[in-house]
Amino acid sequence: MIVTSCLAFLDYVNTDLTLSLPNQARKRNKLENIDIDRLSNLPDSLIHHILSLLDTKSAVQYSIISKTWRNHWQNTTSLDFDHANFQTRTGFGKFVRHVLRFRRPFKLSKLRFYSGYKRNLSLIDATFKYAKSHGVEELGTDLSDFPPSFLDCQTLKSLTVGPLTRSLYCVIRSHPPNSFTFSSLTTLQLYYVSFDFENGYDFFSSFFNLEKLLIIDCFLLRFMVFKISAPRLVNLTISNLRFFTDHTELVISSPKLRFFSFEGIYPLLPLNVEDCPILEMVKICLYCPNFEEENTYYYNGYLISASEKLSHASSCNILLNFPHQPTLFTLERYSHSRFIKITKVEKEGGCIFYYYMNPSLFNIGRGT
Repeated sequence: MIVTSCLAFLDYVNTDLTLSLPNQARKRNKLENIDIDRLSNLPDSLIHHILSLLDTKSAVQYSIISKTWRNHWQNTTSLDFDHANFQTRTGFGKFVRHVLRFRRPFKLSKLRFYSGYKRNLSLIDATFKYAKSHGVEELGTDLSDFPPSFLDCQTLKSLTVGPLTRSLYCVIRSHPPNSFTFSSLTTLQLYYVSFDFENGYDFFSSFFNLEKLLIIDCFLLRFMVFKISAPRLVNLTISNLRFFTDHTELVISSPKLRFFSFEGIYPLLPLNVEDCPILEMVKICLYCPNFEEENTYYYNGYLISASEKLSHASSCNILLNFPHQPTLFTLERYSHSRFIKITKVEKEGGCIFYYYMNPSLFNIGRGT
């Protein structure tokens, strides 16, 4: 019965693919039987690898390439579900449930699950229960409120959270049901996420094994001290972290941090580094699309403050990018801090200044 249902499901998906092909493509497929026969002779391991590079709907559909490919989608170690590939949410849910039912019980290395704005809670519960029971190690999703039973997943090592489009944002809060921690997590990437934390809430400190953290195009929804103090964090990247209220501050206190990259746009988030004794390399890029002369004092003050707080780093480069600005050499006149030394100036449309901090600790020509 299960085999019959599986074949019927496969035929349904394959028919959907065939109908989506233009007439010319169908004719070309008939003329390429020889090439398809060559695909039939590929080793199973290579077939599995090819299918693992596709989203799961395409992997199932491509089973029509050859009879020997018919059931190989059941053996892939990764699953990729995106509601945008389906005309209806009912079709998306039906497809996900069928795949989870008929996939063979191999370890699941990677799961991508993007369900869009509207949530089907029973489908989410079923998918994440399956992922946990099959030892998922890498997860990408637009969910920030995971099922409670998934929060103690011990196998998850890499997590990417955020929608696939800027028009949507997901929210991480400092209280249930949105808070989450994973004890084995080493890499966390957050895109288009809004943080709704209480002031001083230390969200990242509970990730005891986190080594790499990326925060890209995210929002701070209210006044707060946004603190990052993961105890084993080595590599930190923050880009375009926006905020709406004054008296908001970014505080970094990670004793094993070695690499820190920060990109910001006006107005700039105040930066404070408290406990990063082995910091090796810092890269800061400041961007202002509509720079005016009076902004010189603002950026100069920010640079001096940042240079003093990061003076213990072995190498720190600051890149100022102001397009459509003919000259900004006035910045050089206001750079009195002993931690700042301008060693290179480049022009491309406007002016780009490279600042190297704490030059006594390294050679002037080292790194860009």
